[in-house]
Amino acid sequence: MSVLSCVKEGCHSIMCDTYVDTIGYVCTDCQEQFKQAMAKECTEDITEYDITASLEAWLQIEKEEEGDLAMYKQIDSYFNDYKQSRF
Repeated sequence: MSVLSCVKEGCHSIMCDTYVDTIGYVCTDCQEQFKQAMAKECTEDITEYDITASLEAWLQIEKEEEGDLAMYKQIDSYFNDYKQSRF
């Protein structure tokens, strides 16, 4: 099993199922945040090129974590202790 890490700066998702050519994996949470950001900015129809360019720029911005980051890291560490390596 390979790790499918989200390419969003600061995102910790590692099991993404959406791969965008020329960009990489984008997790569901980041997709939702991007859609919300685009909905606020765009008032007209946009092209696929516009979406890709905006997504590339947006992915470079540090992800805003919801909730307490320290708690997130603690829970992440908890689950990492239970991961099994597969050869």
